[in-house]
Amino acid sequence: MMKKLASVGLTVPPGDSTLLEDVLRNIGDRDLGHRAPYTRELVEWLCDQGCDIVSAVQSGLFSLGRTHHLPEWVMGLVEKQELCWLAAEAISMGESLDDIDSLIERTGMDLAKIRARNGLSLLQTAAANNRSDCVEWLVSVKGCDPEEKDDAGDSTMHRTWGIWRWRL
Repeated sequence: MMKKLASVGLTVPPGDSTLLEDVLRNIGDRDLGHRAPYTRELVEWLCDQGCDIVSAVQSGLFSLGRTHHLPEWVMGLVEKQELCWLAAEAISMGESLDDIDSLIERTGMDLAKIRARNGLSLLQTAAANNRSDCVEWLVSVKGCDPEEKDDAGDSTMHRTWGIWRWRL
């Protein structure tokens, strides 16, 4: 199903959680029967596209005054998102690389998919916060791509030009 959506060019604006809110609202505590695998696949795909599941759960369900009981896997995605944000905040706050690594490992996610609240990758977050130690570690140890582009089309190299030196 997700391959079909991607093949027709469906994209979700970064940070827009409207569609995700609608999907979660329809999950509720009903038995989805045969649709359950597709619903989970859709929610995971939307999260991969940059939808904010934490905000979607909060505004999509609780602001309506509903008392849905969301499946455990949805709450697991919420926890992963919050850990991603903590990892990005740890970079911004100058925390140690060991602490950042611990948070990254706890997410259990592909490093390239981890995003800060503002949509930046961890590498872009490190560059934006002049964390040359973290940038070097993310590239050389963790394998991040320094040519990764942000939503404006700028690579991490654009962001860090003049801030740190590459060791070739």
